[in-house]
Amino acid sequence: AGTRPDFHDSDLDGVPDGDDVAPLDAAYRIDADRDGLPEAYENQYPFLNDGYPEDAAEDLDGDGLSNLQEFTAGTNPENPDSDGDGTLDGEDPVATDAAYSRDQDQDGLPDEWEQTHGLYDSDPLDAGFDFDNDGLSNLQEYQRGTDPQDPDSDRDGISDGEDHYPLNMLYRFDRDRDGMPETWEMEHGFDDNNTRDGGEDPDYDGARNYREFALGTDPHNEDSDFDGVRDSEDKWPVDPSRARDDDFDGMPNAWEESHGLNAFDPSDAVWDLDGDGLANLQEYDAGSRPAIADTDGDAVLDGLDVWPTDGRYYKDKDSDGLPDSYEMVSGFLSDTDPLDAREDFDGDGLTNLQEFLAGSDPAVMDSDGDGIVDGDDFAPADSRYRLDADGDGLPNEWELANGLNQFDARDASDSYFGDSDGLTPLREFALGTDPRNDDSDGDYADDRMDRYPLNSLYFLDSDRDSMPDSWESSYGFDYYSALDGNDDPDGDGISNRYEFAAGSNPLVDELRDSDGDSMPDYWESLYGLDPQAADADGDADGDGLSNLQEFQAGTYADNPDTDGDQLPDGFEVTYGFDPVLDNGAQNSDPDNDGLDTGAEAAVGTSPLDADSDGDGVIDGTDAFPLDGNESLDTDNDGTGNNADPDDDNDEMPDTWEQQYGLDPLNAADAQGDLDGDELTNHEEFIRGTDPTNVLDPGNPFLHTEVLPSVTTDTWMTVTLGHSYQQPVVVTTPLYGFDTPPVVVRIRNASANRFDIMLQRVDGASDPVSLPVHYMVVEAGTYNQTQHGITMEAALYQSTITDHKKSWSAESVSLLNTYTSPVVFGQVMSANDSNWSVFWSRGASRDQVASTADIRIGKHVGEDSLHTRVQETLGYIVIESGSGSVNGRDYVVGLGDDSVKGFDNGKYNYALNGLASPATTILTQAAMDGVDGSWAVLRDSTTATAITLSVDEDQISQAERSHTTEQVGYWVFQ
Repeated sequence: AGTRPDFHDSDLDGVPDGDDVAPLDAAYRIDADRDGLPEAYENQYPFLNDGYPEDAAEDLDGDGLSNLQEFTAGTNPENPDSDGDGTLDGEDPVATDAAYSRDQDQDGLPDEWEQTHGLYDSDPLDAGFDFDNDGLSNLQEYQRGTDPQDPDSDRDGISDGEDHYPLNMLYRFDRDRDGMPETWEMEHGFDDNNTRDGGEDPDYDGARNYREFALGTDPHNEDSDFDGVRDSEDKWPVDPSRARDDDFDGMPNAWEESHGLNAFDPSDAVWDLDGDGLANLQEYDAGSRPAIADTDGDAVLDGLDVWPTDGRYYKDKDSDGLPDSYEMVSGFLSDTDPLDAREDFDGDGLTNLQEFLAGSDPAVMDSDGDGIVDGDDFAPADSRYRLDADGDGLPNEWELANGLNQFDARDASDSYFGDSDGLTPLREFALGTDPRNDDSDGDYADDRMDRYPLNSLYFLDSDRDSMPDSWESSYGFDYYSALDGNDDPDGDGISNRYEFAAGSNPLVDELRDSDGDSMPDYWESLYGLDPQAADADGDADGDGLSNLQEFQAGTYADNPDTDGDQLPDGFEVTYGFDPVLDNGAQNSDPDNDGLDTGAEAAVGTSPLDADSDGDGVIDGTDAFPLDGNESLDTDNDGTGNNADPDDDNDEMPDTWEQQYGLDPLNAADAQGDLDGDELTNHEEFIRGTDPTNVLDPGNPFLHTEVLPSVTTDTWMTVTLGHSYQQPVVVTTPLYGFDTPPVVVRIRNASANRFDIMLQRVDGASDPVSLPVHYMVVEAGTYNQTQHGITMEAALYQSTITDHKKSWSAESVSLLNTYTSPVVFGQVMSANDSNWSVFWSRGASRDQVASTADIRIGKHVGEDSLHTRVQETLGYIVIESGSGSVNGRDYVVGLGDDSVKGFDNGKYNYALNGLASPATTILTQAAMDGVDGSWAVLRDSTTATAITLSVDEDQISQAERSHTTEQVGYWVFQ
């Protein structure tokens, strides 16, 4: 029968075992009609009668089991399929476990168990086989819960057949057969070869040693949980939160009194105080409130709620242990298929039901991301703990952190390890205490003797009245007198002792409700409500929960976010989260829409619906998750693409972009150049031109560069990045310290190339090599409005050659109007092998060009051979100032009349506006000296100065001195 031979009433229910219909269950004591069904059990079902013995043999639900068999098996006599696995209880080998539903070969082994462990569900003989040769048949393995394919199920080095505790690696042998494992006896100072010590009671608590082992109590402490009740009299001897149960109805006195029940009347265990379908004892077991029909406030009565204390879950249609809402949110589970609870969707070694119970993700093999698949993980939802190598119940990480051996299971039961508090490491881990500190909470009471080892406020109970001294003192009680434990100063019918156990205030009647609004007066006063006015429907803190719902949920009525997790209490209750405990819900994403719950609460979307506005776009990628007409906002300007005329905010309307084949969702294409005219698409839109037509509006394609080495030896071909219709090239050499006079020759300028070389003009033939700055533009006329620059460039066929004392030049017409024009030019052909150089003037030789009079030409200085054949001149006229063209910043101007010849030294023009000058083009303006000259660079241009001079030929005269001249300059960044 499993009863205690040393005690006449094993379940402490007041009825001797011989008269007790259920001697191991205090909830059932009397069987008035002697039909095998306890009176309390029959009272739970309206069709049973404790005065009618014949009903024990009846089968009300037609499942093949009589009512007596239902009681014995623990099944529901009103439900033909108690575990919801699709098999009638009478045909189900394990009618209370949905995991097992069939035994087709009738060998006592459920088919599912046989399939899982590699046995044959159609062979009845294999129940008697011993596949792993451990001394146990397969049937015995099933009955004991061991593995038929593993001879040592608990990995303690002892085969299951020899191991007296085959599922607990801490305990192996009990050679003296006294009901106590050898290691436990040694730990507590007993003799493992003495059978008699199992019947001894060294702490005189009424529980003999073998019973202490079975109960998990301390054989040397009469009150193992320090709750004021001796172990033998304590129904919960290792749980200090549950103490005395005087009527042995399964409900502690303190719990009964705090909920308005009678601690001395066992019959109230089967009452249903709040009419929610759960008896009071069932409410206690479930953790729900016997006086509140819907404990978790989810609008489902506790009796109908599979999870009556968890507002997130309430229904389990297929009775597979998985809430319907959990299965729905998963996306791959069905609330009508009980078998999917046994499946392992992600292949991590845990069934879907095990994943739910462990809090891990059934779709992710490693839920906590710690590198260990969930099935092998000690705590699959807690990345702190991963493995338990020795199987002692302590995770490796905890053992290593606290100096234990992760490969030695014995240290888990070593009560002498680390500190002197007498607690084993396994007990320390369970309590959360420090195994190397005998006083974890620092209250000067060691953990074993401390009733509250993690709470430094409570530790002493001088008068042993089950109320800590500090608690008694805080309420003005005498902690040296046990008499005040029975006092009731607030007159609520609950003694001080039970007020402490229940966590209530002994000076406040927490049950009084003056206005009848289902909220106690003390609670209303605590949160600033009126205990004389029915204000249950109000919402004092505006969190979406009424005041009554706040009371029922245990939340603060004056704080919209009780647990401080940034989720309003009303939001958490609505969507099934815990509003009292911050369990990280704000960081979860139950609907897998890419938004965590905190973001969903802030935005106003549903954390259980991936597409809150039903527009086909999940909330995490929907820019407007509450607007079914909008889902994108490419430019993040707060206006959805459907209503935004410029989706990418690139300052080009969507319709214009679509007209020319651009992407209205890509802002980068504003800086693109569809037609390659060196105007960006955005510039084309601003100017009203066609971004696909290179001729609209025309482009100078201005390009500048420095050629590092141009020589007098041979022509060099320069290849350009653009193919020009009619290129105009202008150059300037950069002289060195002792450079002889040279001019730059250009020829064959066409499309994307031209030839260049230097030519000495001193009659010598020694080779010279210099850097040369050049620029090239497309011939044409350009204006500020369309092109961003006032400029014209053209080619001119020159037939006149100017020379010393003959400076006529040739007149050209301008197409633009200029205020301060500057002229640049170049002889761009080499029809004549002899040299010539470009120059310009105005109305006279020594006047610079103007809008009214501009003349250009080629000259040969003092060369006595002053006749040349026709050459092509390239010239550019531009308005003085600064600007940007084709992506190049520039400064252009006409310097003062101060630049002299090479022999006269170097001269500087001041420069402003460019931080890093790269290319400089110079052309002499007019001709003050009658000998002829041209401008050259003498040093690289800096941010503040252009260093230059003019030079002249040495063919007729060796001197290179010259009078002052003006020079036009064009400097590019």
